[in-house]
Amino acid sequence: KERWLQQFRWALNLRTIWGVQSWVPAYDLLLNTTMVQERMRSGAYSSLEELIDDADKEAGMRTINQSLLQHLVRRKVDFKKSFEVSPEPEKLDQMLKEIGI
Repeated sequence: KERWLQQFRWALNLRTIWGVQSWVPAYDLLLNTTMVQERMRSGAYSSLEELIDDADKEAGMRTINQSLLQHLVRRKVDFKKSFEVSPEPEKLDQMLKEIGI
């Protein structure tokens, strides 16, 4: 496990969805940071998404909902499709409310 953590650099979960006019990527991106390593060592895998949610945008990590939100703001996907694709539509709805949509 420890050797794997040292070799691990990033993980990507990619989904392509049909947007308004073309295919767009929606993805989770997890980077191997010190915090990620600590949580994986302790077996706290369920808290990784929370870590990504709280990560500074400059860190480069993102959840599928963050990716969908960006596409919605840029009008590349419609609301119905975004909620169909979202693994957690309630969180997506909360994110939209936070930005006034």
